[in-house]
Amino acid sequence: MECFDKSTKIDPDYDNAWLNKGMMFCTMERYEEALICYEHINIRETDSAEKKTILWNCRGISHFLKGTYDEATRCFSHVLNLDPECEEAKNYLKKAISLLNQQKKQTSNY
Repeated sequence: MECFDKSTKIDPDYDNAWLNKGMMFCTMERYEEALICYEHINIRETDSAEKKTILWNCRGISHFLKGTYDEATRCFSHVLNLDPECEEAKNYLKKAISLLNQQKKQTSNY
């Protein structure tokens, strides 16, 4: 983690360091910190679709694992707009929608 901290201090616009730091936080189940890292990444119009897809997918996974399924569905929908063939996003989107519907059903029963 120290290397990511050093990298982002030296160059706050070093997107790969922010992305990898966020992914590290996600594997440590520190989803909010992961999402904060992803917010530091500046997406430019000239960035590749692949870069945008990876970022939105990572955001979606963090939201999914955090339990914020509404945000996860937005992220995975964005991924699929960029790459309609992204199987990981398709699978997570289905799961997120299902869990979101379960949450809505549970709250409507109270």
